[in-house]
Amino acid sequence: MARSEEKAMHLLNRWVDQQRKIESGTLFRRPASSNRPRYASDCTSLKDCVYWRQTLVRDISRNISDIQNASLGEQKIRDINDTINRLLRTKKHWEDQIRALGGPDYTAMRAGAGDAGEGAEIIGGNGYKYFGAAKDLPGVRELFKNQRAMRAAEEAERKKRKTRKELYQDIEPDYFGWRADDDEVQLLEESQRELELQLEAEEEYRRTHSVSPHKRARASSSGSAGSATSATHGGGQPSSPSRRQTTVASTNKSFVAVPSEGEIDKLILAKKKKLLMEQYVSDKDKEQQKETEAMLMPDETSKAPRGR
Repeated sequence: MARSEEKAMHLLNRWVDQQRKIESGTLFRRPASSNRPRYASDCTSLKDCVYWRQTLVRDISRNISDIQNASLGEQKIRDINDTINRLLRTKKHWEDQIRALGGPDYTAMRAGAGDAGEGAEIIGGNGYKYFGAAKDLPGVRELFKNQRAMRAAEEAERKKRKTRKELYQDIEPDYFGWRADDDEVQLLEESQRELELQLEAEEEYRRTHSVSPHKRARASSSGSAGSATSATHGGGQPSSPSRRQTTVASTNKSFVAVPSEGEIDKLILAKKKKLLMEQYVSDKDKEQQKETEAMLMPDETSKAPRGR
């Protein structure tokens, strides 16, 4: 136990010594000039930039400690708060210069002592923060109160709004149109519209396929002339039924005979049988089969009935 306590005391002593050196400025090398440059971009030394940033952090920490005392007076508290905000802006410039020179990114690090994390910012205040007793100054207190009320109202409004999950829980099949066929009014309108479309299609078909009056008159005149000619050549005799049948048959359209599904199956089966016979039956068997068929053919012809 004694050894652990000694180690702890040793680390504590080292930390206290380091803090003392940081406050005195002996931990980092002091720049050649004792005055901090007006602009951070004028300093091109990374070590000097780190040193001046440390001085700003110490000044900010000291002012934050001073502003906690509410008995300083309103004007003094306002001045200290303005000084803290000015030092914070200056510290940000030095941090940007350190990052530009290849140093560490302090803005991404954890908020340390004297950082702006202790201040409270008002919405629309352009980054101006209030520290310590400055939050209770006349006028500032009302601003924070109104801001808290606005945030509470926004939170209540956000809670009132339904989430996506809640919205989908209230959706019924009607939303997706799954029960649209059950609507009698819609079915009636669809049937009426379907009837109108059918009538329009029929009218269009009649208009495109109907014979014009001139063509109809020409066809009737040619038909009467043809009948007169046939009557003259036939001696007034009416045309025979066979001629009429030939005429009617010639007017009918001829179509290609398409085999049925059963006929196609029979053809495929016969083709397969033929392929199997060619594959597994030898030439000798084929000759014997031909001889057998030749021998049976006369018997079949003899059995056939003779004509008178």
